[in-house]
Amino acid sequence: MLYPLEEKHQKQERAKGKHRGTAMFITNLKYKRQQKLSWCEYTRKEKTSAKTERFVHITDISLDKSNVWDATYYGRLRWKIENEGFNTWKNQGYNLHHKNAEKDFNAMQNYYQLLQMALLLNQLVEKLQNVMLLLKQAGRTIKSMWEDATASMLKETLHSYQLHTIGNERMQLRY
Repeated sequence: MLYPLEEKHQKQERAKGKHRGTAMFITNLKYKRQQKLSWCEYTRKEKTSAKTERFVHITDISLDKSNVWDATYYGRLRWKIENEGFNTWKNQGYNLHHKNAEKDFNAMQNYYQLLQMALLLNQLVEKLQNVMLLLKQAGRTIKSMWEDATASMLKETLHSYQLHTIGNERMQLRY
């Protein structure tokens, strides 16, 4: 558990909108003999209630009073993006579970990379207006389409020469 910094460390306060925030940081933390890291903590309190949120980040960017706010903002933004991605993989038909990491690291890594490709393809398809219109007219959802695609991939065997042929075809997607 990381505890809040003491008053003797570098600290800044800022009020913005309905929140009041405090950013504290430590620089030049030695890591693996040569690398130096910075540690920052951002605590945000709502002005109208007692609700408090605390965010802690480690970075290889040297922090000072001029950039600590950007570091905490972009650290929280990155965390949000990563959480949204995992939420999508877990709850929207991609079946990402902890059990996928239990057997073999290479299998888990391959599965994760395939999930990334599936999500990318899904996002491209969603951008294609005609596909969305056809799905709607057929009374189908994106999730049911991907479940059918997954089922057909599990059923069919794809040989290396087929992959080579597909890989050499020129294609263009517009959205």
